[in-house]
Amino acid sequence: MAALHSLAARLSKPPIVTTIVVPREHVLYKTVNVDRVQDVTTQEIVDYICGVTQLTKDAICVDWVFAGSAVHIAAVEKLTLLEAGEFAKRHGFVTDVFTSYALTGQFPRQPVFHDSNTLKLPSFMQRQKPR
Repeated sequence: MAALHSLAARLSKPPIVTTIVVPREHVLYKTVNVDRVQDVTTQEIVDYICGVTQLTKDAICVDWVFAGSAVHIAAVEKLTLLEAGEFAKRHGFVTDVFTSYALTGQFPRQPVFHDSNTLKLPSFMQRQKPR
C-alpha cells in the first residue's frame, strides 16, 4: 500500500481521492419485475432488501436502476463500506465512491454505493426518473 500511495502522490496532489471497488461477493444483486405504471421509490427498494436480508435500513446502502420492466438492485452492508473506507484512510487515501463489478445481467452498469451520512453522491450519478 505504501508503494501505491507513493505512486499516487507523484501523480496527483493530496488529498488522494480514490474509488473503492467492493468485491462482488459482498454485494447482493436482485432483479424484480415491476409494473412501470407505478412509481418505485428508493424507500420501497430499501424495504424490499431489508425483507430479503433481515438487515435494517440503517445497515445497508442500495443502488438501483430500471431496465425494461425490471428493477435491478445492488445492495451492500454499510459496515463493509466503513471497513473499506477506514482501511483506505489508514493508508493515506480519501474515498469518494464505492462501486463493484457486477456479472453480466446482474446490473446494467457499475453500481455506486454511498452512505448519505458520510459521502456525497457524485453529480454524475444523480438518480434519473424512469421514462
